[in-house]
Amino acid sequence: MDKKQRFGARLKTIRKSRGLTQEGLGQQIGRSTETISQLERGVIYPGLDTAESLATALSVSLDDLVLGGGSQNPRSEVPLSECMLLLRDMDDRKLSIALSQIRALAEADI
Repeated sequence: MDKKQRFGARLKTIRKSRGLTQEGLGQQIGRSTETISQLERGVIYPGLDTAESLATALSVSLDDLVLGGGSQNPRSEVPLSECMLLLRDMDDRKLSIALSQIRALAEADI
């Protein structure tokens, strides 16, 4: 998977997690539905202005959108981005439970 495809996969995951359509996201940032589709399919890569607009519209940092939160393993970028989005919306009680479960998974021999 190349840089454009990884970006597109992250964009699609984040957009869907926000309950937005391609058309809705495009309207928010002043771009066409086709442009959003091309970005998500990895056909094109956004310029800085478009990437900043996308990050703002999706309420994520530019770093998280473009780099996937700094993950060095391209295969894990999309799941990590999705996990971060889910964790951000949890209250402290749910975060504590999630952390306990993550620790248990990290220590398990599966």
